[in-house]
Amino acid sequence: MSEKTLNRDDILNALDLPTDLAPAPRWGGEVLVRAMPVGNLRYTTYLSKGATAKNPISPREEFTRRMTGCVILCALDPETEKPMFGWNDANALRDKHWNTTVSVANKAFELAGTDDDVADDAAIRALATIATYAEEQEWGDEDTAHLAAIDDLILKGVAAEEDESEPEVELELVTEAAVDPADDDPDYQAEPETDPDPLETP
Repeated sequence: MSEKTLNRDDILNALDLPTDLAPAPRWGGEVLVRAMPVGNLRYTTYLSKGATAKNPISPREEFTRRMTGCVILCALDPETEKPMFGWNDANALRDKHWNTTVSVANKAFELAGTDDDVADDAAIRALATIATYAEEQEWGDEDTAHLAAIDDLILKGVAAEEDESEPEVELELVTEAAVDPADDDPDYQAEPETDPDPLETP
């Protein structure tokens, strides 16, 4: 029996985003999470909201939006299996326990991988970011030094990712030292220097 040839409605109505439970002990239980639709237009708009060429979003703010937006899209009501948060809940979610927010988002990005365990590039990048900057860190406080350290780590990671050029090598100008013929020929006698008199005639 051949496979069904899908039409537009089949594709758009397909339940192709798997779900799973994400532990959220600080919130008192587990959260039903679906795979992150990394290309969602509302999500990508939220990430860049308010950014300009002269005033780009800081790395920490971008990361905070990625995690918060992911929870808004992917945390589902257990009864309806529909998103239980809206975009107007973004500020309230930012005030919640940050490690829990990141943990729930982590599960959503993890579920974005294919059945062949080949995750989308965006999902891989998000998981790498989570592992690097959020592992075992309490981000619920507003400790200035801690946040500055996070910014420094993120900026270093961005710089390392963007700088793919070969390291510059400083070239030192080497000039060949003047060679004295007397050093090689002990019998060498230099000719006396004479300044011809311009008034002298032959």
